[in-house]
Amino acid sequence: MKETDLKTKQQQRQKLFPKDRVAFVRSSVYEDIKTFENYNKGFIDLEEGCRQIAKHNYLMEVTPEQFLTEHRICGWNKAYNFKKNRSSERRK
Repeated sequence: MKETDLKTKQQQRQKLFPKDRVAFVRSSVYEDIKTFENYNKGFIDLEEGCRQIAKHNYLMEVTPEQFLTEHRICGWNKAYNFKKNRSSERRK
């Protein structure tokens, strides 16, 4: 599939997602992982992270809200995961 076709398809898919979520492309998973790793290590800032995720997933843009929501949901936010794991330990 041509890149322009993928971009068109992805723009349509993105409309089906909540405004704070990203329509990820399965084939870009390793690039997306590298972006989240680089963001966590401070090698790139939020703006660059958004740009990279948008590029990997053939989207016009990824907003900071989308990036940070996916960052948290995908388990990259260590503080969030620590708090979540601590609360589940208390329930046991």
